[in-house]
Amino acid sequence: MNAERFMTYSLKSRANLVWEEGEYVGYRDYYGYKRMLYVLHKLYVEVWYFSAANRVEKVEVFNDAEGIDQYVDLKGILNELKINGNPQ
Repeated sequence: MNAERFMTYSLKSRANLVWEEGEYVGYRDYYGYKRMLYVLHKLYVEVWYFSAANRVEKVEVFNDAEGIDQYVDLKGILNELKINGNPQ
C-alpha cells in the first residue's frame, strides 16, 4: 500500500487499519492530543487522539524524517544495540 491509496480511505477505515495491522512506535503529547506513531505496510502513520473528547481526529501518513526523533530515542536504541551486540 502506498501513501496516496491509504489517504483515500475514510478516517474510520484508516484508524481501523492502523489498529489491526499497524506496529506501535511511540507517542507524544501535544496540546491536549496524544499523537501516536505506527508503522503500517512500510509507511509511518500518525494518529491524533483528542483525549478531552475521546476521539481520533486525524490519521495521516507521517513524512517528517526529522520529526521521528520526537517519538523514538534513536540514540538510546543505538547505544543499546552496541551494548548487546550487533543483531542481524
